[in-house]
This record gives sequence, C-alpha cells and structure tokens, in this order.
Amino acid sequence: MVFVVLVYWTVKKGLEDEFIRFWKTRTVSDKSAFVGEFLSKVELPDGYNTWDLSVDGATTFINVGIWKSMEDFKSQIGKYISSRERFEQKFRVRAMLTPFIRRKGEAELETVTKDVEFAP
Repeated sequence: MVFVVLVYWTVKKGLEDEFIRFWKTRTVSDKSAFVGEFLSKVELPDGYNTWDLSVDGATTFINVGIWKSMEDFKSQIGKYISSRERFEQKFRVRAMLTPFIRRKGEAELETVTKDVEFAP
C-alpha cells in the first residue's frame, strides 16, 4: 500500500531561503516506512499549468511525501505539525491521498544519496 501527502506552502516574498532551510532540516528519524518526498516551487501558469496555486505576496511550494501508510505518516510526522511559521503567508494546508489505481512506467528516478539534496 502507498500513501501520499501533499502540503501546500505559501511563503512570504523574500523569506524563501528561510523556508528552504527550515524544510531541509526537518527529517524523518525512522525511515523504514518513508519512501521519500519532493519539494517543488510552483511556476506561473504557462498553458500546461492550469491549476493556479499562486497567492499575492507569496511564493508557493508543494511538498509531495510518499509513505507506506497513513498510520506511518501520522506516527512519524503528526507530532511535528505545529503552528504557523514566521515565513508562512498563511498556514500550510495538506491533502491526504490514498492511491487506488497504479500505472507503471519504464523510467526510474535518479538515486538520492543524501537525506536532503537539490534535484539535478
């Protein structure tokens, strides 16, 4: 089974580096049920991006976390869901997703060798 968490962050303009430092230092202590996660900066709509996630005065980021189960996520991360951080334009929101159909491709993700690293 796979469980996916989407976290929508709105970060005040000028505080993006503070947010990235914050995000990079939040690690999972027990990685046995943690598949991985991706932090992405939301780009402006260009014809392909039809879901407008922008907020005036903020830079938006989406965190996609993949876990073995919702219970694993809650036990590992639930205690860290805290109050609003200084850099947040508004408090982050999340969507908890349980995939029910899967599609296999042929491509593989590049290997990640550090706990946190920038994508190539």
